Amino acid sequence: MAFFSKFFNPEYYCLVLGGGGAKGAYQIGAWRALVEDNIKFNCVIGSSVGALNGAFIVQNDYEKALKIWENISTDMIVDIPKEFIKDGLFHISKNSLAYLTDLQKKIFSNKGLDTSPLQKMIKEFLIEEKIRKSGADFGIVTFELERFKPIEVFLEDVELGKLSAYLMASSTLPGFKKTKIEGKSYVDGGFNDLVPFNIARNRGYNKIIAIDISGVGIKRKAEIYGTNIIYIRNSMDMGSILDFSPDISKRNIKMGYLDTLKALQKCEGIDYFYREDRRLADNIEMAFFNEEVFKNYKKYLLEDIKFNFEDIRASLKNCLPREERYHKNFFVPFMERTATALKVEKLELYELKDFLKKIMEKYRLLYEIKFKEQNKFDAFLNNIKITQTIINKSFIKDNDILPYLLSLDIDDKLYLSALGNLFPDYIPSKIFIEVLKKIKF
Repeated sequence: MAFFSKFFNPEYYCLVLGGGGAKGAYQIGAWRALVEDNIKFNCVIGSSVGALNGAFIVQNDYEKALKIWENISTDMIVDIPKEFIKDGLFHISKNSLAYLTDLQKKIFSNKGLDTSPLQKMIKEFLIEEKIRKSGADFGIVTFELERFKPIEVFLEDVELGKLSAYLMASSTLPGFKKTKIEGKSYVDGGFNDLVPFNIARNRGYNKIIAIDISGVGIKRKAEIYGTNIIYIRNSMDMGSILDFSPDISKRNIKMGYLDTLKALQKCEGIDYFYREDRRLADNIEMAFFNEEVFKNYKKYLLEDIKFNFEDIRASLKNCLPREERYHKNFFVPFMERTATALKVEKLELYELKDFLKKIMEKYRLLYEIKFKEQNKFDAFLNNIKITQTIINKSFIKDNDILPYLLSLDIDDKLYLSALGNLFPDYIPSKIFIEVLKKIKF
C-alpha cells in the first residue's frame, strides 16, 4: 500500500510517525487514508511504535499490520500470565492474586517487563530483507543509556541482521526490560524525539507528513519554516500508551482514518466527519434567516431584536464560544453542538444529509423517553431559576438531562438564561433544531 522511489523525488513525501505505545493503532488508519488519496512516500522515520508501524509501511504489509492491531493484547507485547489479561488489558482479579508475587519477582529480576513476545513478533512479521529491498529511506529513533545520547539511525547505518534489534530498542517503553545491542542499553525513542520531524528536515526533506499520536516523551519544537507539511494528530482521547486492547485499538484505527481524511480535506467538521454538500449547506444557512424560522427560535436569543440580517447574525454568533463564531460555514458550530447534545456518534463518516437525519432522528426519540425522576427535575429547575448558579452537579452527571431538556418547550427567559449558562450546548441546539425543521433533505 506504499510506493517508493529514489530519495528526494519532489512528488513524494517523507512520513514521520510519532511514538505512543498502544496508540500506534491510529497510524494504521491514517496509512489507509493516505494510500486512498494516492500519497506516496520516499522516506519513513519512526519513533517508538512509529518505528514498528514504519517498518510495516516500508515493507508494504498493510493487511498484516491491520490484523495485528485489530487483535492486539497486552500479552502479545510483554510476557504476562493469561490470568492477568482481560479484554486484552492488564487486570488484577481475585483469580490472579495468587500469581502476583511471582510476576513482581520476575519483573524485578529482569529489571523491567519481559518483552520477548514483542521481540518474537518483530522478528516474525518485520522482514529485514524485504525492508532493505523496498528502496525506502527508513529512519529509526532510539536512546542510548550509557552515554545518555539520542540515537538516530537510517537503514544504511544498520549492520545486516541488526534491524529487528533497533526496532525493539526504539519500542522499549518505560517499565520494559532495556534492549541490548552490542553491550549497550537502549530505550524508547520518545526519550529522544517523540515526533522526529526535525530529523526529516535535517535529512533534507521538506515535504513531510507527520502523525502525532500524543505519546509520552520529549516533543521537540518542529522547525517548519520552508516546509510543505501535513500535520495529523488525534482529535479525541485514545487511552493510555499501555491500553493494548482489540476494542480500543479498532476505535483508534478508525479515528486515525477519519482524522487523516479531514487533514487531507476529504471531509468537513469540527468534532464530526461528513462529506461536503455545498447546496445543502447553503440551504441550511439560508434557513437561519427565514422569517418564519426566526420567529420560532427568537426567544432563545435572549435579546429583543427585529428581523434584520446583520442583527440576527450578530446575535447568533453571541450564542457560541468566541473560537467558533467565525467558522467558514456559519451553521456548523450550531449543528455539531446539537449533535453532541443528542449524543450522535462522532467516529463515523457521514454524508451531510445523513448527518442531519441522524440528528433529527435522535431528537424525535426524545419524546419516547420517560424521565425517571420528574419531581426531582422540577425541583432542580426551580432551584436554578432562583439561584442562577450551577448547582447539584451530581444530579446533572447522574441523570444526563441535557437531551431531555431539548425536548421541553420552555418560554421563561430566566429559565432559558440559566440553562444556557449551565449547558453551553443548550441554546445553540434549540436554535438549530428549529432551523432543521425547515430543511428538506
